[in-house]
Amino acid sequence: MPVIEPVVTEEKLRQLLDEQHESEALDYKGELSLDDTRGLVEFAKDVGAMQIDGGFIVIGADNAGNPTGLVTPKDAKLFDEATVRPKLLKYIPEPLSVRCAQHTINGQLLVLIFVEPNPDGFCVFKADGNYPGGTAFRAGDVFARHGTSSEPWRQSDIKKVFARRLAAAKAEWRRELAMTLEQTALGSKAQTLSQAPASALTWQLDEQTFLSTVTEQLRNGDTIPLTLLMNRLPAEAKTLLTSNQGADFLTLLDRLACIGALFLSLDRLKEFSDVVATLNRIYDIGLSDTGEGTIGLALTPSKLWLEVIRRVYALGAFAVRRENWDAVRLLIIQRPRGLVVGDFWNNWLRHALTMASRAGDLEEQRDGRQIELPLLSLCQQTALGNKCLAEDVDEETLLDSLAQFDVFFNVLAISSQSRTWGEDYYPNFSRFYSRRSDPAFRRIVEDSAVRKALGIIGDEELASSLRKLFEVARHESFRYSGWNGVYDRAVNAFLDQYPQKNN
Repeated sequence: MPVIEPVVTEEKLRQLLDEQHESEALDYKGELSLDDTRGLVEFAKDVGAMQIDGGFIVIGADNAGNPTGLVTPKDAKLFDEATVRPKLLKYIPEPLSVRCAQHTINGQLLVLIFVEPNPDGFCVFKADGNYPGGTAFRAGDVFARHGTSSEPWRQSDIKKVFARRLAAAKAEWRRELAMTLEQTALGSKAQTLSQAPASALTWQLDEQTFLSTVTEQLRNGDTIPLTLLMNRLPAEAKTLLTSNQGADFLTLLDRLACIGALFLSLDRLKEFSDVVATLNRIYDIGLSDTGEGTIGLALTPSKLWLEVIRRVYALGAFAVRRENWDAVRLLIIQRPRGLVVGDFWNNWLRHALTMASRAGDLEEQRDGRQIELPLLSLCQQTALGNKCLAEDVDEETLLDSLAQFDVFFNVLAISSQSRTWGEDYYPNFSRFYSRRSDPAFRRIVEDSAVRKALGIIGDEELASSLRKLFEVARHESFRYSGWNGVYDRAVNAFLDQYPQKNN
């Protein structure tokens, strides 16, 4: 199943076509005209069903994701948001959020539509979906995606809706908690929540209040509340995991990542290193003394590690955008601290990726077919879900910086390893266009300060490392419409300057 993200670029379209199979979050249509009543109501039915979880509709592809060439320019012209929304609103009530784009793939015109989840949890159709000879739905109906079909919802669909509503209710509760604490501070003649007792600083505040409070405390030179919080977080994280409060554990991780982003913004590397150390301590909750995953947690160990690394990548992308190369290196070189695992794995990024892959956390089984989820898209999703990690960029620039952080990780890992079989690195960037990763490769070959900060020395050694990495990247990208080599002239000139030696 594809990663659901509010992106309708050509690159995203190619990823969706590479799925080669429909799913709950992806629907292919060989052709569709919004001027045709039946086509319109069937389209509205799919959009309404996708409002539970969100998803994509690709028009101009057959059931295997192959372009059909049946979308005409006249049909495609109707799929701009200003036209689509009024047509859908005849059947679907507000709130309704869709994004549309048209692209040409191999000379064939296609349309990509992203359907955002409904903040109310689901869509209740407000009018009958009649067409000549039939009815697709009735006013008051609720539809959901089941496999590759849009059908009337079932009891099992309600659980997903309630889970999302519960998360929204918790967010509201955190805002109310912030207001209560602020009133307490005002009642004791304090002017802001930052002047409340040190123990009042908690990850359970909403993101905006939490960061504002920490910022005010730092501005006033009071680091005690933050220090106490950082000391508590690993134990509180373990308590949440052992008491089956997985959603709250993820919120705790989000707040910790936000502190890290704040310190990066303020160029406070020492404090940022404390955040990384705390993330590492939480990462190790998933490890037993033997190096195996622990049991009895709300998340499996592999999912715990993956969730931590999704936030590490988001912070790494932030550090790349800030050009804080010391922070980039710090995030890369961390390793699991388990007695056995720490002796084998040279960094936590590769450990988490491997464990998640082995556990199947990066794949979906649909109709007997295995579908892989790109790690960087999951990391992008995490960053977009936290304003503190992505408020300085748009979605495309965010993905660029994630791919570039991945490049720095790979080059540093492959340059420093003594083993030759690749356990320390993996080119996640190979799932995406070369233009996203090329700037990082250019920075490495041209900027001595970057190489010094990352600990990469020796031109010949670097050229050898890049060739190894490119070979693996070409192999991994073979199945996808993504990376197909480095196009940057400076990088290629560097490789020409240090040709491969024959053994």
